[in-house]
Amino acid sequence: MLLALAADHAEAGQALLLDGIDHKRDPKCAGNAVLAADDQALLLIAEPQLCDGDFLVRAIERRTGAELSPKIVLAMDVLDRLPISGLRADGALDIVGPKTLAISHREIQEVTKAVGLQSVRRRITQISGDWPAALNLLVRFALESDSDAFGLPDADLLRASGLYDFINQRVFPLLSPAEQDVVARASLLSRADIALLRLAAREDRSFAAAAHKLKGLISRKNAQFSINQALRVFVVEHAATEDFGKFQGKILELAEQCASKNRLHDAARLAAEAGYPERIGAYAEEHGALLIWVLCGFSDVRALVENAGPEVIEGSPVLRMMRCIVYLKMGNIHGAEIELKRLAEDPEISGSMGKEIEIVRVTLLAYGCSLARENDLELFADLLAEQSNEPAWQTFLATLSCMLNSQRGRLDRARENLSEARMHAERAGARYNLMFLHLHEAAIELAQGKPEAARRLVANARKMWRSEFPDDVGVETVFSALSASIEFAFGRLTSARHALRKSAHRMPDAEAWFDIYFAAYEPYARMYLKDHELAATLNMLAAEGTNLEARGLGRIAHLLSGLGDCLAGEALQRGEMVEHRFSADGQEENAVWSWQEQETYTLASTHLAISNRNFELAIDKLGAAKASARERGLLRSVLRYEIQLFFAQKQRGDREQAIQSLREVVVLATASRASQIISDLVGLHLGEYASGLERLRPFSEQEAQFVAHASVRKARWGISVTDLSAREAEVLSVLSDGGSDKQLARRLGITEHGVRYHLKNIFRKLEVHDRTSAIAIARQKKLIGFPNPTDSSRRT
Repeated sequence: MLLALAADHAEAGQALLLDGIDHKRDPKCAGNAVLAADDQALLLIAEPQLCDGDFLVRAIERRTGAELSPKIVLAMDVLDRLPISGLRADGALDIVGPKTLAISHREIQEVTKAVGLQSVRRRITQISGDWPAALNLLVRFALESDSDAFGLPDADLLRASGLYDFINQRVFPLLSPAEQDVVARASLLSRADIALLRLAAREDRSFAAAAHKLKGLISRKNAQFSINQALRVFVVEHAATEDFGKFQGKILELAEQCASKNRLHDAARLAAEAGYPERIGAYAEEHGALLIWVLCGFSDVRALVENAGPEVIEGSPVLRMMRCIVYLKMGNIHGAEIELKRLAEDPEISGSMGKEIEIVRVTLLAYGCSLARENDLELFADLLAEQSNEPAWQTFLATLSCMLNSQRGRLDRARENLSEARMHAERAGARYNLMFLHLHEAAIELAQGKPEAARRLVANARKMWRSEFPDDVGVETVFSALSASIEFAFGRLTSARHALRKSAHRMPDAEAWFDIYFAAYEPYARMYLKDHELAATLNMLAAEGTNLEARGLGRIAHLLSGLGDCLAGEALQRGEMVEHRFSADGQEENAVWSWQEQETYTLASTHLAISNRNFELAIDKLGAAKASARERGLLRSVLRYEIQLFFAQKQRGDREQAIQSLREVVVLATASRASQIISDLVGLHLGEYASGLERLRPFSEQEAQFVAHASVRKARWGISVTDLSAREAEVLSVLSDGGSDKQLARRLGITEHGVRYHLKNIFRKLEVHDRTSAIAIARQKKLIGFPNPTDSSRRT
């Protein structure tokens, strides 16, 4: 930085740079330079703590008291090394501080671009942060060494690169022994919380002093401190190698302090590092498995289990209960069932933890999607009443009641549970549960056909997750599943595809319950069908079902089978030749079905009835299901039933009734903005029946816009490969392999502008607005993978 400032003034010959070498040769050289400098001169003084400080300050005071004076810049690591407070107050000095010296993100990219591997660049940035010295040392080491060197642990990488010695010689000596010790303690925490340091002999004051000396490497935001990763690694390694026995005792002491402040994630990790995993059992027993889950979040539950080890867990019923919760949240339903059964069969444990066992049993039924007793909700209501004075218990139980009522389609009761759970969560300070309540409410909004409201709630949950619980990957799976359903409903297929990568692609080895499995798997199946043939899609669903069965999720596996029936039935409605055995044949309705099962199996069974030309049975069944769904506020299901009624009446030959059903579809779909399912299922028929729909009841402006957007004209439906130019067919084929405009242009041997020109024409002919939709239509209409009969010599 000082060299850059000197270079800016070099042409005028007015810049003078003095550093430690000059000060050691003549301690008064800086002060003499100030006294002798021209009025327009720039004096850059590095390491001023090595010069005669009193003489320098007096010289500055004399020159700055005049009307004209030189520009003086001091670069120093600790500001209290010189008596300059008065000069700073008068504005007589510019001090190059950490904000000025910190390297920007763009500069980091510029410095690291010489490093070949992205993983190495990422590691360098993660360790160095915006510290120029650390960045330069690590980049130089990367260029001089094999990339395998960056597979070393952080401490070994610091030693190999020379950064360890640099910190040890140039940075660490700036701190007193007490400050070194407290920075080491703070570096052990996942986040440096000043409240924890106050518990240990007012170490917060020592830490504040250290932060003042190492500004830029230690930064403060409210009650939290962040420590540069390179410095964090160094101080922990230094303390451990100096006196490990002493440091081990300090780690355990800090673990106890974390436990007392409900920082159980840190407490468990530190107790294990200190060699006292048995203390983790004590932390768990003191707080209780379910309350830790509700108040602290799943990441703390998981940390306690993972750091305790099998031997400690076996000796602690509470840790065993936590292990059951971990299995449950990670989709290992069989493992959770076995663990819970062992707990319940131990008389001593069931006597002391009977309430917790019953609550986890019902929770397991909900997460395992195997709620088989009609009175489970009533039993759960009794448990809820018993815990009236404990807000943490109340919010947990009310939340679970909300989940169960929502799944059963009792949405009014679910909203009552939701309000109650939110009230108790606020009282208990259960931020983790408050985050999940946003997600449960979003699931209710989706059931009621309100994806826009659901999107806002998911956004709120995502914001809380990012700021407070970023380590909980299970939460990301849940809101991604809901986002996939929402984005698919709106026809935003690219966004839906991104969300599916973080939800359906992780299942069943991820957190989910019935609402979440359905939210992910339905759009996943429909998106898969856009990219593949029906037979491949049905095979995928069958394979996924087998995987789910193996994890104890047979109910979800059966739901996927019903979803396959629906996709096969829809293909029949499009006039495709389909060989498929409907699993809905002979299936009896179950009193404890979720609303998703009710919808899926009703549609599947009526597809079967329609394919057998048993139209009256289909219409009667759909009419009854629609009335029940409307009464319960399940407008999403009402829309699906109305679409199916349209097809039953159309195939029966009752055009007027078909038009009435399709008109109701327009009303419902416009209100919900669910354009994709309309486009996929009845988009072609909207244009065919347009005049009849208008005659029955004229469209509102909003309905007319929706119909225009969701309609699929016969031009697209009947398009063939001959409707595309040879180049357009080639671009479409290459597009299906993925890549940017630049990559496509390189493969095709044309310019990026040429790629965009052809894509524009392709979108126009296919009547789509994005690449994902274009590829989906091309595969559906077999425009990809077939030779184009047009003249191959024709090029644009």
